[in-house]
Order: sequence, then C-alpha cells, then structure tokens
Amino acid sequence: MNTLLDLCKKDFTYAKPWILGVWFALVAGTFLPALMPAAGVPLPWAAIREWTPALLIFLTSTRIIHCDPFTGGTGFIATRPVRAISLLGGKLLFIAFTLILPAALLALVHPTLMGVELTAAEYLLLFLEKALYFVIFAAAAVFVSAL
Repeated sequence: MNTLLDLCKKDFTYAKPWILGVWFALVAGTFLPALMPAAGVPLPWAAIREWTPALLIFLTSTRIIHCDPFTGGTGFIATRPVRAISLLGGKLLFIAFTLILPAALLALVHPTLMGVELTAAEYLLLFLEKALYFVIFAAAAVFVSAL
C-alpha cells in the first residue's frame, strides 16, 4: 500500500501542471455556461468547452503513463522493486481518482447550475455517462502509450 501511495505521489508531482490544467478546464466548462446566456455563446466556443477537458485528460493520461517507461534503465521500475502490474495498476487508479472522478462529479453540478431538476436515478445515469465518456479518452491514452 505504501508503494502505491509513493507511486501516486510521484505521478502527481510529475504531472501536476497537466492535472491542474484539466481541473481548471473542468471547472471553467462547468461554471462559465451558467454565467453566460445560452444565446450569446457561439458554436466554436461551445465545442471548445466540450472537447478541451477530454483532450486534456487524454494528454495528461499519456504523460502519466510515459513518466515511467516499463523498459530501459531510466524508469522507476528499474530503480525500485516494483512489479510491472503494480506500477500499471497504480497509474490507472491515479488516473481514475485524479482525472475521471472529478470530471464525472463536476458533470453533476452542471444541471443544477442551469436550473434543471433531476431525480436521483438521473444523477446516477449522468455520473455513469460522463465517467464512461472520459474513461474512453483515458483508455485510448493508455493504449497509445503502450505502443
């Protein structure tokens, strides 16, 4: 467990600017539409607001996976007695808790800010939809990083 926490702390230190960028894009994408009237937002800005967090999650996930190459003598795995599966599992959990979970939770705030009332089941479905949406980009990043 301590090894997993050390891996997560190291990954956060390495990718801190990228993670903060993802969080900023998520917060801006959630709260800016509530401050602007819907008619005043041109289509390109709406598309940028939707796609920027997904693109940043893809790039940040790639950066997190690439900070420790699984081969070669420069990786964390060569300097510490960590199995490759533990290293990958730690990175996947880190991506899930620092990128996917905040994105899905902020998606639950958006309908409330826009004045839409949802039931508990609809909130659960919205959470699952957004979590799976962002998982697709993170999984694509992990796949691309493995090539």
